[in-house]
Amino acid sequence: MVATLIRPSMLSDSDVSKESIAGMLSGQDSDEYFSRIANSDGPILIGPWISEVGFELLYWIPFLNRIVEDYRLDRRRIYVLSRGGVSSWYGEMGRCYTDIFNLMPVEIFKRKNQDREEATGTQKHVDVGPLDLELLRAWQVYRECEEFWLVHPALMYKRFEPFWRRKRSIRLIEANTRYLRIETDTIRAIEQKLPETFIAVKFYFSKALPDRGVHEKYVAKLLRRLSLNNRVVLLNTGLDIDGHGDVLPKTSDDLLTFSEFMTPENNLAIQSMLVGRSKAFLGTYGGFSYLSPYMGVPSISLYATELKFLPVHLDVARRACRYLKFGTFDKVRAAKDHEAVPGAEFNCMSLDEFARLTDLL
Repeated sequence: MVATLIRPSMLSDSDVSKESIAGMLSGQDSDEYFSRIANSDGPILIGPWISEVGFELLYWIPFLNRIVEDYRLDRRRIYVLSRGGVSSWYGEMGRCYTDIFNLMPVEIFKRKNQDREEATGTQKHVDVGPLDLELLRAWQVYRECEEFWLVHPALMYKRFEPFWRRKRSIRLIEANTRYLRIETDTIRAIEQKLPETFIAVKFYFSKALPDRGVHEKYVAKLLRRLSLNNRVVLLNTGLDIDGHGDVLPKTSDDLLTFSEFMTPENNLAIQSMLVGRSKAFLGTYGGFSYLSPYMGVPSISLYATELKFLPVHLDVARRACRYLKFGTFDKVRAAKDHEAVPGAEFNCMSLDEFARLTDLL
């Protein structure tokens, strides 16, 4: 199928419209598609990104960085559609950023995204569905954009699926990604309230850290110990957006929170700023834990059982962390073992292992 601009007639609610976009994205060579975009005019919409933070940080944005570089896409043509105020994650690509929650109320988004996950059987955004069409229509009106090129997450999933299915090596990821540092914006109202040095902490319940009383007690004890000699900023949002409930310890003068500043449209922007200003990050192993290495911040991520996550993603995260130090994967491979550990070390360990190291229990 020949690559074409997205037009209003393609964004109706009909199955024909959905299939026409899906076919355009999956039925052709993506390299040819990107070449046509590069040799054309008109806006380029990246997104919508509606799923996990981890895949956005670890795969999607680095994939886009590589495309922009390899095909010399004009960043002035690029528009980003994501959620939570993550324009800074996209660097120069994020200058024309639109937040999904400015286009759709969060409760409606949650319901429709849940419907999507139930219909497809996965969180992964591997196809174009009704929610995509609705968001694309809303974005088109919001930006007053008649026609645009679409770089949809399905293109990234299609490219990397052989690696996740273990049919291709890690070299597939290395050849199709570029990891860049993230610089966050200053939010003055929060900056004025921050201590000079602090540790950013984000514990939430997930498959890696199930919602159990023993885990809540563990986190509470950890925070009490940590706050004896450190100021601690909790990244709790007070929002229910992605189904991951915050671990809620009792607050104290040594445990600061900024949830009163957070909204669906800016919560990830604020959390990113806090991580970037911190001297270290500590929290649940998961998608958000991939953020701190992009900012040069040392981190420790904890899990209750490694049977609940795929080690392959952890391997990619560690390689990405080294890439951020050395600049290319070739230099990472050439480095000696003692050189391959970056300054912003990405540590991941079990609760028991961390307890032994810190004499916590």
